[in-house]
Amino acid sequence: MIPLTPRARLLAAAALAAAAWVAGCAPQRVMVPELTPAPRRARFEAALAARSARSVAEAELNAWPSGTALPQLPGVQARLLLVGPDAFRLRVGSLFGIALDMAARGDSFTAYVPPRRVALETGAARESLGISDPGGLGYRMWSATWRPPDAAWNDAIWEDSLLVLRWTEAEDSVRFAIGSTGLPRWIEMGRGREPGARAEYQSWARVEGVAWPAVLSVADPRGQYGLRCHVTSVQFRRSADRSRLAVEVPDQAAHITREQLKRAIARLGKL
Repeated sequence: MIPLTPRARLLAAAALAAAAWVAGCAPQRVMVPELTPAPRRARFEAALAARSARSVAEAELNAWPSGTALPQLPGVQARLLLVGPDAFRLRVGSLFGIALDMAARGDSFTAYVPPRRVALETGAARESLGISDPGGLGYRMWSATWRPPDAAWNDAIWEDSLLVLRWTEAEDSVRFAIGSTGLPRWIEMGRGREPGARAEYQSWARVEGVAWPAVLSVADPRGQYGLRCHVTSVQFRRSADRSRLAVEVPDQAAHITREQLKRAIARLGKL
């Protein structure tokens, strides 16, 4: 090997430096921001169609209640049955069996608290709960099958990397955010200018090739009641026996109001 003179070493070092500088100036891959909602809408609608096709689903959940109106409650396990387009049943377990059994079909709603032997039953949820179509609302929330109207896409705005849509449903104003993958990130529903309840889709999983919510948090606008759910397993069914949506309320159970139901749920932490 021929030794390099000091001048040769200097030239070699300069050549390496120039090569590094040129490499640094080479074109880099840059993520170009979306300029129109159309590509994101296409991704959203493709994923929505896949979820909507699985209109019957059973899931197991780990859930953590929270909120200023609740005591320090432990995490619980629950089973969820979804039957599209407007029904669900949620059974929350405890060490002694079922702590809370609730179901909705369209505008009818039933909740039974076995440890307290109290129940709320209504065939007109708007009158007693202030919520129209709790069955449809619950189904859409758990399955993330929200369907913005066309006008909402026309008026969509960008907030950082999220595409945010706004529309109204009955008396509710809705704000809905979609991420770059076309999957929902959060939804807010409120009356007038008042802040609304918010559901956040914090994580997603692939189930039989379908994007499905894996971590979901729901909270009311005042932070009094909240629930964070981790979906541990999901199974899709071709059909459902709708009788499984019925909550059995014993004849001797006391019938209560919405506020009394909230207090009964809060007292479960003392059992």
